[in-house]
Amino acid sequence: GGYGEMEGAVTSQLIRNSAAFQRNDIRVLPDDRTTYEFNDRHIDRTSVVGALRVGLAVEVAGARQSTGAILALEAEME
Repeated sequence: GGYGEMEGAVTSQLIRNSAAFQRNDIRVLPDDRTTYEFNDRHIDRTSVVGALRVGLAVEVAGARQSTGAILALEAEME
């Protein structure tokens, strides 16, 4: 439990056609409440799936899970 943050580059996409990704050993899992921004503009989940790639710079804030993953409340990409 508790608050979790992660900043850095995407190292792998977890599920095809999903906004879930991993940075090193931290998995980032979105849900229906996750909000997304790309270059300071709000975007929808479909746009995130299209833009997500290894090396993309991301900043994520959310709730740390018992597994060590972060359930993303907001994800900002550049």
